[in-house]
Order: sequence, then structure tokens, then C-alpha cells
Amino acid sequence: MHNGGSKNQKKTGSALVAGAIAGATAKTVIAPLERSKIYFQVSSTEKYSIRAVLHFIADTYRTHGFTTLFKGHSAQLARVIPFSAIQFASHEKYSQWLRVDVDSHTPWRRLLSGALTGLTASFCTYPLDSARAILAISDPQHKHTLAWVFVDAYKNGKLRSLYRGVIPTLLGMAPYGGIAFFTFDSLTLIHKEQTGRQMSNLENFACGAVAGVTSQAATYPLDIVRRRMQTGRLPSDCGIVDALRMIIKNEGFMNGWYKGFSMNLFKSPLTSGISFMTYQTLLAKFVNRST
Repeated sequence: MHNGGSKNQKKTGSALVAGAIAGATAKTVIAPLERSKIYFQVSSTEKYSIRAVLHFIADTYRTHGFTTLFKGHSAQLARVIPFSAIQFASHEKYSQWLRVDVDSHTPWRRLLSGALTGLTASFCTYPLDSARAILAISDPQHKHTLAWVFVDAYKNGKLRSLYRGVIPTLLGMAPYGGIAFFTFDSLTLIHKEQTGRQMSNLENFACGAVAGVTSQAATYPLDIVRRRMQTGRLPSDCGIVDALRMIIKNEGFMNGWYKGFSMNLFKSPLTSGISFMTYQTLLAKFVNRST
């Protein structure tokens, strides 16, 4: 029992490190696209299109320089490193505690494990996500930092505002995490049963990409509401249902609820694919090294 507990602790530690590196790698690759997505998400007047995104990136680069495309990225990394570490490590623990697919196929436990994973990681890192959104839309003339957001919120007695939008986030992350990990774990299980071997890096990337775009499509409208609540673009007393109604009434389905989603058809599978592939590769190396 002692050896088993020690082995599980080592795997959890390996999952934390591998998850942190995986998240940082994936988010750095797509940082300019992420900043563009947030800009269009929080605006109720700017029309989203691929051309508009390219124009925004080119204009930002031309006017303010290359590094401005990564504005808010330090906050992104400060959030995504602990988020990804907690996400992957907690998924390992929840899967262990729920005995997912141990004696037989347990799809509902697989789904529940992913949902609990999403809730845990999101709640723990939500203030960092709010700070990143605020930095991404702040005036480029002012070189604000992540620390500035927290200091400013503290000075003005608005620390609680950093949790504005947390409810739609948790409501979105439960199905998002559930669907993402359920999809990836199910594809991994099917692959192993059919081939009798572990997936290659490319196969991990492909399955992660499918998991990412599937979960993103199912929960994207709640992401729109979350971003607008975080950045104060909705009344403070506006509920989730009211916000969804207001957005679809004023802006429509594709230009409101799914504004910027076409970018996610490229960004989400790329991010998720890189993240799952990097995590699985590093975890296998760390675990093998410790045995």
C-alpha cells in the first residue's frame, strides 16, 4: 500500500509538471490569435471575419509593434501554467478515485471525471483569467502588467470583481472539461483496444484536436458571456440567461453567440492537440524515469 501511494504521488507530481509545460507551449503558439479573439468577443459593434482578424493583427503590429500581439500573454501564462497543471493532475486523481474504466467501460464516470476536472482548474485560476481579459483590451499606450490589475482592484476595493462571470465559466467548464476529456479518453481507449499499443505523438495530437473542437463548439456561447462579464460589457446584475437572450436578440446567432468561433475551428484543435500531445509525451517520460 505504501509503495502504491508513493507511486501515485510521483505520478501526480509528474502530471503537474507535464501539464504546466503542455499548457504554456500550446498557449504561446496561438497567443496572437487569442488576443484577436478576445477583442472581437467583447465588442458588440466590430464585425468578426477572418479578414477583420488579419487586419487587426496587421494593424496592431504596424502601429504598436510585434510584442503588442502578445499583450496580456504574461497574464495568460500566469493563468494557463497553474490551470493546465491543476487540470491534468486533478484529472489523474479524479480518474483514480472514481475508478474510471478499471474493471469495465465506465463512460459516465469518464464524463464526470472530466467535468470535475474542468470545475476544479477553472475555479482555482479564475482571477488570473479575468486579469488576462482586462489586459488584452486595455489601451496599448499604457504598459499595464498582471500585477497592476490586482493592485488596482485591491486599491479600489474591487477584488470581488475579478470573479465576475465565474458562474457562466463554471457552468461552461463542467461540460467543456467533461466533453474534452471524455472524447480524448474514449478515443484513446478505442485505439488501444483495436491496436493493442499506445498512441503515437501524431495520434495524440489528432485525438486532442477532436476533443478540443468538440468541447469548444458545445460551450462557446457561455464563453462569450463570460468575457463580457469579465470586462464590464454587460450590466452587473445581468444573469446568464438574460445575457444570452440580449446577445442573440441584438447581434444574432453567428455574430453574437458564436462570434469569433470560426477562428476557434483553427485555434481550438491546434491548442488542444498540442496540449494533449505534449502532456502525454512528457508524462510518459517522467513516469518511466521514476520507475
